[in-house]
Amino acid sequence: MSNENTRFGTHFGCMDGRCQAEAISLAKATFGVDAIDNITEPGIDGILAGADHPLLSSEKRTELVAWIRDKAGVSVNGHQSTQALITGHCDCKGNPVDLESHMDHLRAARLEVMGWGIFAEVRTAVFDEKFGLKILD
Repeated sequence: MSNENTRFGTHFGCMDGRCQAEAISLAKATFGVDAIDNITEPGIDGILAGADHPLLSSEKRTELVAWIRDKAGVSVNGHQSTQALITGHCDCKGNPVDLESHMDHLRAARLEVMGWGIFAEVRTAVFDEKFGLKILD
């Protein structure tokens, strides 16, 4: 598949392999694109939301958000992605919180990513306790 005709979107998700395929499939269908640039970190919804993270100090989280933003810039500038999906999931080892907290983190993460001003559209979705995936906004 040539890059020239490929339409890209961007996915920000946890590194957990249980979530990857379905989240990418949802992003492709939601945005009507051919390919997804997948940016992963353990507990990425919490990281982008500025929540306490069991693996990161506040200073390291700030650095990681900048690194995630730089990766998003590659997607936007290199692949002309204009749409992003952020996902979170229950039973996350990087962001071990309940479903309601994940949904709160996703809302805050969406505001963070929208604030970068590089995507025309930012959506969120969450995997519940049974790993059912639903779009939040």
